[in-house]
Amino acid sequence: MIKTLWYYQKKTLHHQYEALPAGRKVLYITLTALALFIMIPFGLGIAAAGDVFSTESLRAVIVYLLLSTLAVITFVTMPRTFQLLFGSKDIEFLFTLPIRSRHLFAMQFFTGWAGFPLLSFLLLTGLSIIIGAVSGAHLLFYPAAALLFFGLSVFGAGLAFLLNLFLVYILPAQRAQQLTTVISFISAALFILAAQMPNIIMQNDNTSLTIEAAPAWLPTQPVAAALFASFRGEGAGVIYAAACLGALAVISLASLWFVEKHYFSSWQRATEPVGNKIKSTRPGAARSVPYAIALKEWRTVQRNPKEWTTCFTFALILILMFINFFGSDSALASPWSNPASAWSSVHVMLGPAILLGLQQFAAAAFGREGDSRWMLRALPVTPRQIVFGKFLAHWVMTGTALAALELIAFLLFGWNIVLVFAGLALTLSLTAVAAASGVWAGASGGTYNEKNPQKRVRFDTGVVSFFLNVLYLLLFFVPTWMILSAGLSLQSKWSGPEPAFLPLWDTAPWPWISLLGTGGVLSAAGLTLLIVYLHLRHGTKELTERGVDYLDP
Repeated sequence: MIKTLWYYQKKTLHHQYEALPAGRKVLYITLTALALFIMIPFGLGIAAAGDVFSTESLRAVIVYLLLSTLAVITFVTMPRTFQLLFGSKDIEFLFTLPIRSRHLFAMQFFTGWAGFPLLSFLLLTGLSIIIGAVSGAHLLFYPAAALLFFGLSVFGAGLAFLLNLFLVYILPAQRAQQLTTVISFISAALFILAAQMPNIIMQNDNTSLTIEAAPAWLPTQPVAAALFASFRGEGAGVIYAAACLGALAVISLASLWFVEKHYFSSWQRATEPVGNKIKSTRPGAARSVPYAIALKEWRTVQRNPKEWTTCFTFALILILMFINFFGSDSALASPWSNPASAWSSVHVMLGPAILLGLQQFAAAAFGREGDSRWMLRALPVTPRQIVFGKFLAHWVMTGTALAALELIAFLLFGWNIVLVFAGLALTLSLTAVAAASGVWAGASGGTYNEKNPQKRVRFDTGVVSFFLNVLYLLLFFVPTWMILSAGLSLQSKWSGPEPAFLPLWDTAPWPWISLLGTGGVLSAAGLTLLIVYLHLRHGTKELTERGVDYLDP
């Protein structure tokens, strides 16, 4: 029976590939070629790290890299394995056939492993070949590395299946699937952040870097020992590699056996209907229409953790900027010894992150309606009220979050109260522009596809919105310069001059500095009101002419 399942699985995969659009095939081929192109310089850089790190430090780095790779394989594979185990439409039909659940699960596991775990195995093996060839590794290193990475990929896929089983038993099926999606985004963020660590480490001026030895209890310690021993051609490398492969095989088979035994019962739990909760029928207080729409939007985002991942781009851009900046030796990057200049640097970096990141969150405002978009047609609300309500919701959500971060930074770094108010004015202006731009993009080019619910905006609308946000960055340069210069000048009058990338006006009279800051705040507010008005007006016009039926793919 396993041969029959494998035959039909190959046919299904072949038909899925043939059904792909030509552009999608070209994209996959291009990404593959790009990965191969990047692999060579990346492997050469890792091989050159042997001259920078000591032996023990290099071993610790490999232990941590293998551990992070295992975590990324596990977490990134979780959404796909959840769909294979509990979300496939043919699972119910296959359970009615005389097929052993063991065979069915084996096919599902191979399909899950053939995705990201297989890609990770191929990339790691290719990197090990490049590193070994450049560094003059022993011939024993190549088969040992390939087998160990294969075992690591199988182990990571097995952990993904096991964690999905536990989540289904602990949480309702819908919440478990949402949690796996959030975990995959978090793991991708951690992987990208880990890729930035060499930039931070190489800023050290020493020719030899020292890193504390990794704890002996980490599960990737034996794998690193096997790689080191086989790299040098030691006989212990064969023993280490065999022991690691045996341990990985035993743990993987045990976890897969446990999942296979509970597969059918967990599938029943995942597909059982969820009873509706009894809610109070007491009517609430009457609210204005835009406020009610904004509250509905907030509840939608609050109840679905998948919506939080749309802020992933903003958080990632912001974190990478801060890591690269505060990890440098610049005098501007010291938030405690140089708070005013660090304040200005932070707010300069916030501009692109807000406009290019949070705009995607607001652009999903109409595509987020999904199958419930009929409510917008049935309710006695005007397009202007809908657009304004969605803008209000996204501005309040993003503006409140960033204002809270502003106040936390004020308490943590000891910024002056004038700097805090100036930063709040700039942050709230940029979040308002990002919310209005996103709502306009959603009203003009929003889309909903049941097969791909994460696609909320058409590609052409997204491109136009991106270039508009770049234009807004240029327009906000003058008020930003005025606000930051005034804030730095006031700070220098109180606590003395500090290193800054903006010219200080500390010798100017107080009225002139105050006039500069007031002009910056007023110009930022005026520019914000103009951009918000134009976007909301155009979004209302688009929604009036086409309605919400344009969301259909």
